Amino acid sequence: MLVVTGLLISASCAFAVSAPIHIAGTGGEGVFIRPDPSTANPAVGWMPEGASPDYNCFVWGQNIGGVPIWFNVNYNGKTGYYASYFDDSSYHSNEELTAKYGVPLCGSAPPPAPAPALTPGSTPASSSPAAVYFSPFNRGKYEAGEGVTMVYGDTWKSQCTLGRLPYEVAMASLAPGQGVKTVAGWSAGTAGVISFLANASPQQKKEIGYVLLIDPGPYDSLDCDRFRRGGAVFADWLEANPQAHLVVISGSMSQSQDSKGIQEVYFNAIRQRGGLNARVLTCNYSISHYDAFLSSKYWIQHQIGYTRSACPRLRRGSSWVEPTGWHPVN
Repeated sequence: MLVVTGLLISASCAFAVSAPIHIAGTGGEGVFIRPDPSTANPAVGWMPEGASPDYNCFVWGQNIGGVPIWFNVNYNGKTGYYASYFDDSSYHSNEELTAKYGVPLCGSAPPPAPAPALTPGSTPASSSPAAVYFSPFNRGKYEAGEGVTMVYGDTWKSQCTLGRLPYEVAMASLAPGQGVKTVAGWSAGTAGVISFLANASPQQKKEIGYVLLIDPGPYDSLDCDRFRRGGAVFADWLEANPQAHLVVISGSMSQSQDSKGIQEVYFNAIRQRGGLNARVLTCNYSISHYDAFLSSKYWIQHQIGYTRSACPRLRRGSSWVEPTGWHPVN
């Protein structure tokens, strides 16, 4: 347990904020509110799965599931702490947590007031380009997080011959006139990525600068990607946009049989074009198929430039997972 001193007394509801954070991953049981950032003392309250309390501040406390952050919150007349392991927040530092959610470190000054919210039903004057994520699951399971346009499996994923449907569902989910800068998919969701790129207009292909494939899987699970000629689709897009980069986050499943799946289904076609290999990066991690997604959510939400030429460091809890990166070779 990480001992926290001088902070507990300063936690106050004076600057409580509503943050886009929800209790999650408790199997429907909810989470206790504790009098301090540990499980040592009896709970003072409880919050159900899906609850979003008012947030006062955060501290470092007992490490729960690899996450040492605890939030001080107000909920249903109770004030106390809960472990951030049991919510859907995503951050990599104290500074990012505050910048992203508006929750300060306990004992620090409150963050600047957020910009006024849009009137319900209105849209921004100019929408920022979207990050589109194709999920293999239905709504509510393994969400990609804040700022990502989700395309759920039940809206498009039933057979390999759906043609334009994944593309059309994704476009219908965007704000009017909104462009797309990033397209991502995990597991069977890579088939949705291929459909989107195959049906994108020439101008759209030039705007999409970053495709992220998260642990697509072994050779035998990529039937739809083969049927959709995924390798050729990626090669066409890379040729249409000389600034584009394809990054494969490779976990335990994609690395099976010496990465036979991604090598034969994607990279063989890319190799045949010539000159594209340097913009295709595979990052091998010693993580499970599910951890590959959980650890990559940040990179769907935030297109960070260096991930195009060097593998991103992924974080599970408070630990960093170091990658081995490689480009396809002829």
